[in-house]
Amino acid sequence: MRVLPKLLIGLMAVGLVASDCLAQVRITGLSWEGMLSWENPVSNVVHEVQWAETPGGPWEGLGLVTNRNWFQLTNSPSSGAGVGFVRVSWVGATAWAYEGYDEMGGLLATGQFYLAFEKAPAVRGSWVMEAVGPIRSRHAIGKGLLTGMVFSDAHLNLDFNPGFVDNNFVTGGPFRLGTNVYAGEWSFSGFAVLDRGPFRAVKRD
Repeated sequence: MRVLPKLLIGLMAVGLVASDCLAQVRITGLSWEGMLSWENPVSNVVHEVQWAETPGGPWEGLGLVTNRNWFQLTNSPSSGAGVGFVRVSWVGATAWAYEGYDEMGGLLATGQFYLAFEKAPAVRGSWVMEAVGPIRSRHAIGKGLLTGMVFSDAHLNLDFNPGFVDNNFVTGGPFRLGTNVYAGEWSFSGFAVLDRGPFRAVKRD
């Protein structure tokens, strides 16, 4: 067994977006004493800390963490190279690649969101979106938390601005647990503004 703080440890996070967008789980620190810390905008979730000799894996679980954002690294599996990588994943969450369009089929925004169905039919998670070209609609741009519900008729509604009575951005469409595609209509509603269009989200591996 080798003590992890004496290894060269590469910090990696599961689900990093290929841009400057926020990742679902973001590692924020690792001390020489082996204290690993991270951020997740969603609270009360289960994380798994994993270790591998190379960034491509295979990954081995070091432990599960419930309702906290730190883990004390002690010993790693044996490593002949003396180098290790750690990452943190959100257990039970799925990542979805998202595209939102205007009513004419023009691409407005891309991004991804993360969903947890541990307490189905209730859904919770977070999202990050970027505009494609100049902003020309009320489609959600930025990042935040989301809530949702899978209804008995296999229809999923997601609210990307929960807790507000205006400036509501929501998606709705057919959905069954285990599906790989969630598509339908997005809409924005405020006191005087209404905008909508189609969207498509594909579950990432």
